[in-house]
Amino acid sequence: MSCFEGLVGLKNTCLSNTDLLAMSSSGLWLQNLTGFPGIKIADASINEEYKTGIDLIRQSLDNAIKELSIQFRTHLSNKLQHDSIVENETVGFFNKDRKIKPAQTNYWRGIRVELKNKSHFELFISTVSLLLNSVEVVDLKIFDLTNGLELKSIAITTIQGVPVTVQTNESFFKDGQRLDLFIGYLSIESSLNTTITGCHSCKRVDHVRITAAKILNSVPKTTANIESASDTGGLSINYSLSCTVDAFLCQSKNLFAWALLHKWGSNVMSEAVYSRRLNSLINLDSELNKALGQDYENIYMASMSAVLNNTTLPNDICFKCKPPVRNVVRVP
Repeated sequence: MSCFEGLVGLKNTCLSNTDLLAMSSSGLWLQNLTGFPGIKIADASINEEYKTGIDLIRQSLDNAIKELSIQFRTHLSNKLQHDSIVENETVGFFNKDRKIKPAQTNYWRGIRVELKNKSHFELFISTVSLLLNSVEVVDLKIFDLTNGLELKSIAITTIQGVPVTVQTNESFFKDGQRLDLFIGYLSIESSLNTTITGCHSCKRVDHVRITAAKILNSVPKTTANIESASDTGGLSINYSLSCTVDAFLCQSKNLFAWALLHKWGSNVMSEAVYSRRLNSLINLDSELNKALGQDYENIYMASMSAVLNNTTLPNDICFKCKPPVRNVVRVP
C-alpha cells in the first residue's frame, strides 16, 4: 500500500534524499529497534535474489506492509461490507445516429469522475472504449485533478467507425479526501457522437458525479481548468464503486507506525535466521538473531492488538453497525 511508504525509514547516507526508504514521517527508524545489529545483518544475509542488503531491507518492509494490511482486513472481515458494490455502470453511450463531432484542437476530451462522499469507496475502472471517425493511435490518460498528476496512460489503436475497448483494471481511492479524475485524450481527429446516458451531467446524490468534460492542452490538468462539454469525444468507460478497507487503513496509518517498525525488524531478522550464508553474523549469532526476531514479532502483535481492539469504525454505508444489546425492564 503506497500510503505507508515513508511512514518508517532507514538511516543510511547511501540513500538519496528522495528515496522513500530514507524518509520517516513518524520519526521512527529501523535502527531504533532495541538490539538491532544494523544494516550489516542484511548484507550478511543476502542470497542470489538480492543484489545488496538494502534490497533485502526494502523487500522486508514491503512484506511487512502487506502482512499488516492483511491482518487489519482480517480483523474487520465481519464488519466491512466486502461484497457491497454500490454502483456498477457504463458511462458514455454511442448514439445510433453516428453524428460526427469535429475535433477540438488543443483540447483534451473525455469524462470527469468526482467522488465527494467521504465513505470508504474504491473506484474501479475495468474498461475504456473509444469511437473515432479515423484510424489513430491515441494515448488515453487518467489525471488526478486535485494535483494535476498523470496517473495512467493507455495506448489505444482505433478503428474507423467501430468502438475499440481495452482493459484497464485500475483502482483508485483517497484516504479521506475527495477523488476527482479526468479520463481523456488529446483531440486531433473527429469522433462519433457519444453522450452520458442522454444528458450532459448525471449525478448520484450520495456517491459520484460523472460529466462530459474537456481541458486545454496548454494548462495544468487541475480542477480549476476543467470545462464542461456536450459529449465525451467518443469515450466510454465501465466502472464500479465498492467498499474498501484500504482507505480506512490509510487514514489510520500513523497509529500503526510502531507495529510496522517491529514487523519490519522481525522480517529482516527472519532473513538472517534462514540465510544459507556462511559468516559469523549468521552462524555464530544464530540464536541471538532468532531471539531478536521473536522479540520484534511479539511487540508487533501486542501493538496491533492494542490498536485493533480500540479501533472506532466509521459510521457509513461500508461498515456494519452492530448496536449493543439493551435489557429493558417493563413494569406492568
